[in-house]
Amino acid sequence: MKSLTIPGLLLGILLVLPLSLKAADPSDNAAEPKAGEAKPQTEPSQPSKSSDKKPRFPRLYPPVIDAKAAGVEAIKQFDTDHDGKISGKELDKCPGLKAAIDKIDPSGKGEITAADIAARIKAWQDSKLGRMSLSCSVKKNGQPLEEAEVKFVPEKFLGDKFKTATGKTDANGMAMLSIPRINPPGVAPGFYRVEITKDGETIPAKYNTDTILGQEVALDAKGIQEGIKFNLDY
Repeated sequence: MKSLTIPGLLLGILLVLPLSLKAADPSDNAAEPKAGEAKPQTEPSQPSKSSDKKPRFPRLYPPVIDAKAAGVEAIKQFDTDHDGKISGKELDKCPGLKAAIDKIDPSGKGEITAADIAARIKAWQDSKLGRMSLSCSVKKNGQPLEEAEVKFVPEKFLGDKFKTATGKTDANGMAMLSIPRINPPGVAPGFYRVEITKDGETIPAKYNTDTILGQEVALDAKGIQEGIKFNLDY
């Protein structure tokens, strides 16, 4: 057998060393935690920008109201002959209900009971609609009435949770209605008396203080889809 020389032995060691060495990895040096010790925490991932965005407005629901009590209160206010119904001239004193009679009284009898009113209010509540974007047009003798103030005043039997919505007509007689100082803009479902006035012009009382104008606000209410229109004749 041949004996290895010193230079040959050194060459063999140098050839073996590279196979056993590898680049140092900092994670390899991390000590494993002992029993009972918590593992080191990594940096939490940052949420995406889209998840940081919050809704501009909270979800809105219809104003809180006891539907049955509201129906009873309406009868108390407008049933002057005490027959348990609102009909005929009694309806004229409640334009908000009169405007909605096709929905409240689909039978066409022309009379409304407390139960009818309660059922209609319950329908608003079931719809989960909190507020509607709403506009209307106002004309005087067939021509747009500019700079008129329009108020949707909730019928009193609905209670104080319902707020008045207002708007001012533009050159085309169009007004956007909303509740002042409340966002998002719009009008809550309800039965409303409509009052129209204008600075510097006398509009008859039948269109404001003793109004005959009314409107129901609901997804399926008359005028909502085709457009709410008020034609004043004076």
